Amino acid sequence: MAGSVPPIIEKIPQMRMDAMMRLWRNAVEIRSNDRKKGQWKAAAQVLDAINKEWIRRRRQPPNPDDFFKWPSTDAEPGRRSKIDVDDWMQEGVLRYMGYQVGSTNGLSSNLRHRILEQVFDGALPPVFPNSYLDQWGEPKSALRLQKMAESIAAFARNAKRKRNDSLWGAIRDWESDLRFLYEQFYIGHFYFAWPETTLG
Repeated sequence: MAGSVPPIIEKIPQMRMDAMMRLWRNAVEIRSNDRKKGQWKAAAQVLDAINKEWIRRRRQPPNPDDFFKWPSTDAEPGRRSKIDVDDWMQEGVLRYMGYQVGSTNGLSSNLRHRILEQVFDGALPPVFPNSYLDQWGEPKSALRLQKMAESIAAFARNAKRKRNDSLWGAIRDWESDLRFLYEQFYIGHFYFAWPETTLG
């Protein structure tokens, strides 16, 4: 990525959102990998350019190419191959940004933390209605951090209610990520009530 940064950055304003999200996730993954330290600066430049483009696009009228076809629950009969969930609509900002937990398809804690940092620090892609994105507040704001923390805490509480042993890996990851957000961004900066994952 290092030698090709200027051409990539020049193409960002013309990119479709799906291509831009792949580029964003690739740059975040590079920033989470200690073996790719030589590419960190280039990845940071790409992330900065994408953030600026998301801010610009949010101020523009919606681009029909950035919206998705609403998913169907119809299943094709007779297919017993592995189900490909990558094409399914991923609900919510965190999921859309690539955030995944759990033992089966979860990401490493380092990569999850880099994604959470970027969601807190940067612009959000304008693929959701503005009324929904407004609930996430501005980058680095108390509202942004609170929305992230409340979402993750709700995921953990809902999983605990199911009392399913297969969800304990995901619960462990959510609670670990809440601790990361608390220590990294909350302490000494904000004073809203931090969410709990315990059941009442």
